[in-house]
Amino acid sequence: EINNSLSPIKSLAQSLVEVWAQLSDDPAAIEALQVIASRSDNLMQFVNRYASLNQQFAIKIEEIQLSTLLDKVIALFEHSIITEYSNIKVKADPVLLEQVLINLIKNAIEASGRDSPVKVSASQDKLTTKIKIEDNGSGIANPDNLFVPFYTTKAEGKGIGLVLSRNMIEQQGGRLSLQNRADNRGAEALIWLPQ
Repeated sequence: EINNSLSPIKSLAQSLVEVWAQLSDDPAAIEALQVIASRSDNLMQFVNRYASLNQQFAIKIEEIQLSTLLDKVIALFEHSIITEYSNIKVKADPVLLEQVLINLIKNAIEASGRDSPVKVSASQDKLTTKIKIEDNGSGIANPDNLFVPFYTTKAEGKGIGLVLSRNMIEQQGGRLSLQNRADNRGAEALIWLPQ
């Protein structure tokens, strides 16, 4: 409903900018119309991002070789990544799990800095597969806001990556948590997936 109202406002403001530029040389009026068009566009993007946070995905659970998926994701990064996992099979949606892993590893790399490696490990028992991504950054200063939509500590962040990742994991019957490491400085992301 919000987008249905914002879309014509944006369109009309853009049209008026073009018409006004031909009829008048009043830069203040043109600038005001450009601001209206720009703010309408920004609000539409905000609404679309918010709507995606609770999106229901078409889940396609498959039995996948976790080590193969992790190797493929890790190959996307040039950063030093320590791995600790064996030939584990897991039941998950490979597309969604891959997206979550990319997001979490990218976050860990950004937190760690250029010369500090990230560790990715996986283990399994009869009930659960656990994937852990550890960084050596400064840790989490405000853990209460981690999964608050649009909260971010990054200059270029949007504040939806963790919320969207958690949504993707929960829709597969799993859990995602992020906390400060107990053994060292930095943070660890944990994914639990049912067997």
